[in-house]
Amino acid sequence: MDKEVALDFFAAIFGGRHHVPKLKECGYGWSITPLGHYSTYDGGLLTALVLLAHDRSIRVEISACNMQRVRIAIHQRTSVAEYTYDRHPTLEQAVEAWRKHHPAPASQQETRS
Repeated sequence: MDKEVALDFFAAIFGGRHHVPKLKECGYGWSITPLGHYSTYDGGLLTALVLLAHDRSIRVEISACNMQRVRIAIHQRTSVAEYTYDRHPTLEQAVEAWRKHHPAPASQQETRS
């Protein structure tokens, strides 16, 4: 994965290149160790991370770094590949696979109509 691709990915999450923590090489990808909180709605950084990963076919891994930080590592994938470890589903493919095994609750299905 090219460093510029990684920088563009994290810049989209953090609101500009000037907000991206220091990039470090991580195998065939890149990682950062930011401070902060990640949520699915309030602030939405976790949601943005997941959605952008699916849009750009980038595998994201979040792991503990120390008592105050997490490590977010990214690796380029493709939406079409023979092997699972090379592939990353598009957002639409991920939602379709999720709904096959986790149908929306009836209360949500009524509001969608």
